[in-house]
Amino acid sequence: MKMRKIDLDHVTSSCDAIAFLRMEVPDERYYGPLPFGHVRYAYKGIEQEAGFPMDLDKEIFLTRFDEVPVKNALGEDEPLDAAAWQALEAAFRKAAPDFIAAVQEDYAARWQRFFGSDEEIETPQEAYHVTNA
Repeated sequence: MKMRKIDLDHVTSSCDAIAFLRMEVPDERYYGPLPFGHVRYAYKGIEQEAGFPMDLDKEIFLTRFDEVPVKNALGEDEPLDAAAWQALEAAFRKAAPDFIAAVQEDYAARWQRFFGSDEEIETPQEAYHVTNA
């Protein structure tokens, strides 16, 4: 499946250990606009393999936060205590409207370029002129 990557580095996290990287959504040019995305993030500077899937229409995450493993620099699962999981979940929930806004802005810009032009396409009349020899 072809994915479109939308940059999220402008979205700030309420948790110092988390940096939001990008939202990955199915590319609507190939599949039509699908209401799902996947938030990619870094934990303590390490990009995480799993990320968190989102339903963009319902504005909810599709997995429990404490079920997704967090990897350390060695690629091993890093055990987090309850407070760390709560901080991670709170940061994602607080930033969720910004994730949705980033996707909507990206879609709007792309569709405006596609449909929003008021200019008419001019075709040379001579291209349609038929001469009889």
